Amino acid sequence: MSTYMNEIRTLNSTRYIYTATRNEDGRLIYVVDGLDPSAGDVRHPGDPIEKEMVPYIEKALSGKTVYSQDIVDTTWGPIFTACYPVTAEDESNEVIGAFCIEMDMQKAYGMVEKTNKLSIVLGCITACILVILCTCGYSVYKKQKENEQK
Repeated sequence: MSTYMNEIRTLNSTRYIYTATRNEDGRLIYVVDGLDPSAGDVRHPGDPIEKEMVPYIEKALSGKTVYSQDIVDTTWGPIFTACYPVTAEDESNEVIGAFCIEMDMQKAYGMVEKTNKLSIVLGCITACILVILCTCGYSVYKKQKENEQK
């Protein structure tokens, strides 16, 4: 299963693909990690889920499909996440886990950061030009008033 998930992961900008569930203590844990087993950040069955992902997986375990509405800034980089409930194949249709996909948003996040910085710079330049134009306009107006009074 892990090999199959790793193949899917490498087809696009998917950074992580995995399944999760609750252990006997009620803590969220990994079941299958779709990373290459030799990857440095691979997770093993029973490893705890990172705290940034808990709210999304909790919703999936409650039976809801959840997508992050914004880019999530995690300790492993900016991502967009989607979590889907996994149900039992018997008649109970009980939610037994979550299937999660995390898309790498580093490039998009970088573009947003650049756009934000550029907007601030352009806003400052525009404000400076406006101050200069107002000052020049006031000076011209003041000189015209002085010339009219002479």
